[in-house]
Amino acid sequence: MNLKISTALHKQLSINDTPLPKEYRIEKSDNGNFIVTKNSRAVHSKYNIDKECDSALASLENTKKNIIVFYGFGLGFTVTYLAKNFTKYFNNPITNKNIQIIVVIDDIHLFKYAYYQTDLSVLENLNIYFIYKEESPNNIINTLSKKSIKGIEFILLKSLSKEEKEEGYNFYSTFCKEVEVSFANILTNMNFENLWTRNIILNTSVLINSKDISTFKNVFNSLSCILICSGPTLEYSINEIKIKKNDLIIIAVDTALSVLLKNNIIPHFVITVDAGLYNAYDFIFERKYFPYIVMDTATHHLIKNIINKNTNIITFSSQEDSSLIKAINKNTNVLVSNLFITNTAATTMIDFANYLGFNKILLVGFDNSYPLYYRHSKHSLSYEFYINKTDKLNTLETYYFNSIKNVSNINAYPPTDYTLERQLEYFNCINKMYPEINIMRLKQDAIDIKNIPDGKIDDITIPNIYSKSLETLNKKYSENKNDLDKKESLKNLYINMNNSILSFKSELTDIYNEVMTNKNNDSALVTIYENTMNKIETYKKDIHILDTILTSTLILAQRPDHNIFNKLTFILSETIKNTNYFYTRILKAAKSLE
Repeated sequence: MNLKISTALHKQLSINDTPLPKEYRIEKSDNGNFIVTKNSRAVHSKYNIDKECDSALASLENTKKNIIVFYGFGLGFTVTYLAKNFTKYFNNPITNKNIQIIVVIDDIHLFKYAYYQTDLSVLENLNIYFIYKEESPNNIINTLSKKSIKGIEFILLKSLSKEEKEEGYNFYSTFCKEVEVSFANILTNMNFENLWTRNIILNTSVLINSKDISTFKNVFNSLSCILICSGPTLEYSINEIKIKKNDLIIIAVDTALSVLLKNNIIPHFVITVDAGLYNAYDFIFERKYFPYIVMDTATHHLIKNIINKNTNIITFSSQEDSSLIKAINKNTNVLVSNLFITNTAATTMIDFANYLGFNKILLVGFDNSYPLYYRHSKHSLSYEFYINKTDKLNTLETYYFNSIKNVSNINAYPPTDYTLERQLEYFNCINKMYPEINIMRLKQDAIDIKNIPDGKIDDITIPNIYSKSLETLNKKYSENKNDLDKKESLKNLYINMNNSILSFKSELTDIYNEVMTNKNNDSALVTIYENTMNKIETYKKDIHILDTILTSTLILAQRPDHNIFNKLTFILSETIKNTNYFYTRILKAAKSLE
């Protein structure tokens, strides 16, 4: 049989085939079917199995949902009944193609018996996937087509015990949460994909003239460093850092740059990851030299124009699924390695320090509380600009304290939303994430982080390491320059993308005109819809940057109030708009490489 079975379930099937345990009993029913009892309890009806199946599937009649999750398989009667009577429940030619069925096997003994002893070949005609109940529901998500998910029907095997049904409902609840998270990620990517991709394209000169982060993999193996954020407790240690700076390797976030430079502390690396405009303000008024900026390729494109010409650029990508980065790595001489950052510039510093091979790090300004938040913004130009723009009537201290206090209902040391939801969760598992690193923290009067012990600057000082480490970095950075080859290959990629986008846009425009001509002809629209889906799938392979956008557009097109005409016009108009958006930006980037 050619059934889609998860790796974990296949492993269970591969175990030596033994007879059913003694609590199972196979016998023939009155209508000639084989039935099974488990602990003297019938798994299926002994008298009218079709009626039982019809009852179990009653929720599918007239349903608009297209994901069906079966919890419990028994000998497979209910699922095979659906396969034999599929058009009874689903009779829309478009909808039928989007029906996805997940079967969660609760009893491996029964499934193994059914798999080897009964005929399940009818299931090969369905879009069906089998998993074992002990697997993470997230494994299901990877099998689903996210182009069209309009709801989930949940069907329990009727003979399950009370405890087994409870397990099933728990599985379903977790599965729904995983689907929700998966969709949230897709829609988040949709919201930011244009911004990220625009910045990557406009950072073309950075891709050519920078070094990929992989150049510095483990370059500081077994050394120590200090990581600096701009939290209020930075002020407690700034003088000591200033005195001992020659004995430190210093990594800082962009918002800490101003306070460090004002104290004549030049960090080795400045980390910047945010794609928005405000973070560029941390560099606008600070034109002093610092050796290396470590920037996400999707960072706002103005930053490259602001930083000192003597500052070297190290690039990476935090967008694991970025279609454009995948295309660049596959089709050009430019390498952009992933640094799978956790969520913020602050935590990116730890990921970066781990990548460079440090085995001991000291965190400074990682407060996770802001009793003196005005100090934070006083030295961080992006925060200062944003707050002054937002509310010019309140002082920074009043604005921050009141706004955070009102949200959190905490009167002292009020944490921000992202601190509660992301930072603390990150730090709670930090030892498991980096078991080889001794992570310490300068606490002062900030709140506790349970898994991170207090440390001091003397714990990570190495005599004259500042200049020695810079020599190592500069030598690495100067190796193997091939900017001309990078430029030519990147230009060719952009030109090819532009040609594909123009061709795609032309065909979409023709399809749109055809839709408007046949807007009252549903049968013609069904054919056009199918052709459109095939066309989109074809071009997604060539125009990598449209992958996420197209997937998101197809999801949004499945709204319940959208008939076939509305779906088509929405998909076509949104896609044409996005082709125009990317065409103009890639064309600009390609011309800059001439």
